[in-house]
Amino acid sequence: MISEKEKYQNILNQLHELNRNIVLNENEKIEQLAERIDNLNNTFEDSSINTNENKFKKYYLSSLILSLINTLILILIIFYINDEKTVDSSTNKTNISESLYSDSFNSGQDVISLNKKGIPIIEENEEFVEMNPIIRKGTKYLCTADSNIYKIPYTVEIKGKLYDDRFKFILQENSITKECIIKKENM
Repeated sequence: MISEKEKYQNILNQLHELNRNIVLNENEKIEQLAERIDNLNNTFEDSSINTNENKFKKYYLSSLILSLINTLILILIIFYINDEKTVDSSTNKTNISESLYSDSFNSGQDVISLNKKGIPIIEENEEFVEMNPIIRKGTKYLCTADSNIYKIPYTVEIKGKLYDDRFKFILQENSITKECIIKKENM
């Protein structure tokens, strides 16, 4: 039979082996946990780098688009200002007054008073046709000497120059000679 000492030694060996297996299993589990933690750390770092890169790309793209829009608006403003300056310089030559019609009449004549608004007189180098059209009663016209819009008091034949957008004629009242215009939309 086995002696007590051998039994004791056998039990001790088995305990040693069990402790060794437990330690090995624990070490394996610790290594697995450390690997998982490292993998999660790497994944988190990668996602934060990607997120930062994506945010940077979005900010960069939006700032680029805003810069392009600002540049486009600036170019349009510059062209508008230059165009406005050329229009202003051409309208400074000669202005006649005109405005919206009101229904008030002056001293029994068919005269309509106006609010004042400048209209440029186009230079004489335009093409025109001299003609004697018959102008109907009530046709509105304006003269360069004053700011009123008048109505032709009766149907009459008038000698004048027909331009693309107006009919220009000379009106003589008493001893006063006026240059007058009938706009195309009033003809």
